[in-house]
Amino acid sequence: MENFQVGCLLLGTALLAWQTRAVKQAHERVFFAALALFFATFALREFDVRKGDWPPLIVSVLDGTIRNLWLGALWLIIGCFAYRNRANVLIFGWKWLRSPPGRILLAAGLFWVVAATVDKANVFGTRRRNLLTEELLEVDAALLMAFSAIISLLRPRNTLAEDAASQWTPAEAPDHPT
Repeated sequence: MENFQVGCLLLGTALLAWQTRAVKQAHERVFFAALALFFATFALREFDVRKGDWPPLIVSVLDGTIRNLWLGALWLIIGCFAYRNRANVLIFGWKWLRSPPGRILLAAGLFWVVAATVDKANVFGTRRRNLLTEELLEVDAALLMAFSAIISLLRPRNTLAEDAASQWTPAEAPDHPT
């Protein structure tokens, strides 16, 4: 099951990396690059090189301290670019989270949180049932993440502004006294 999760996450990473190249605005490039790195981080978390017959160099690069160092360096670089464009990245990021791909990604996050809870707690009585439930939840989360990346790539950029504009403001809410 973990290989399927890695496949979904790598598909999402590739689609978001493609979208990073396709967008024109710097803040959108930074946002989608960070999102692609986020997906890649999850893929690396799920990819277990210790179980396979991998060469020691691959194991050291994809697991442990060395992986954490190069992955941390990539996050630091993305963070520097995000800081340079922070206002526009934040505005665009909130708009994207309110769009259908963003909502699907948030649902995937909920599945990851529930899976981690099942992993740590003895919810279903036996370790085997807990492990199966955790893996199924993680598969669902990875599928939702890939689906989010697909929808994000297929949606034209101008629909994000329309999605955000269609959200009700507090003054427009029906229960607000006028």
